Amino acid sequence: MYIPTLLPLLSTLTEKIFNSAATPPTQFPGHVLYTLNDGNQIPSPFFGVGSVLKGSNVTENALLSFKTGYRALDESAIYFNEDTAGLAIAASGIAREALYITTKFDALHGQDVEAEISSSLEKLGVSYVDLYLIHAPVFVKDPLDVWRKMEALVEQGFTRSIGVSNYDATQLSELLSIARIKPAVNQIRYHAYNAQSHQPLLDLAKKEGILIEAYSSLTPITSAPGGPADSIVEKVAKRLSKATGKIITPGQATLGWLCSKGIVAVTTSSKEERLKEQLVPFEKDFPAWTEKEIREYEAFPGWNETI
Repeated sequence: MYIPTLLPLLSTLTEKIFNSAATPPTQFPGHVLYTLNDGNQIPSPFFGVGSVLKGSNVTENALLSFKTGYRALDESAIYFNEDTAGLAIAASGIAREALYITTKFDALHGQDVEAEISSSLEKLGVSYVDLYLIHAPVFVKDPLDVWRKMEALVEQGFTRSIGVSNYDATQLSELLSIARIKPAVNQIRYHAYNAQSHQPLLDLAKKEGILIEAYSSLTPITSAPGGPADSIVEKVAKRLSKATGKIITPGQATLGWLCSKGIVAVTTSSKEERLKEQLVPFEKDFPAWTEKEIREYEAFPGWNETI
């Protein structure tokens, strides 16, 4: 398998975005760390380059996230921007071991696991990723063959951990029945209005030691405002503001909901101030939600079927 070399350092972009590019004194500062079932650690939150950034040049977006303090990057072959994310990685000046990089298998152009991760590594300009996920069950024709190849990537050192994305409880159970190496992570769309429907999946994941990672958790604020969960998160935000002595926004409170449940967050923004805001809930001693607040926030399953 082809192992790529690092892309050339883009000094001009580095000078434009960074005042300095020193390696962080500690690994993943400002992030919450979770231990996976394979013994590796994973930070939260991630800066995601899918969604509105899919198919675009994300070099400056990723560099801005690094400048702001993010050290975890969520990528995928099907986002069609691994190459420009790779330019940011090379330009950042951050040591490879101080970054956590996820990308995903999408069977693009009929490629198998080995060919696709080789392409992803070359575009990203790294020799390994920290986490490699099957993006969705629909991309898998032969589950046993694909998972054995995923397991081989760990053994060969091309990824440290493997997992899945968008698997429901039934699909995850089927995978567990054939896995020699358990998936470490299941990344899913998760927000207030689908949390209850995902409870069987969360119960299975907890039993099997599989960490849940969430995207689109700000949906009630960004895509479906005006719903019944709004008043709950606003009430929680007020309590957290009083507890911290800072103004805590509903968006920050929502990310705090994920932290309180031990769920890794994937979020994004093109605005520096918003990126800074989104890191606050992951600071040490940020107050947790109470069990009562969580129950109230998740009490509206299926409120908006379009999300």
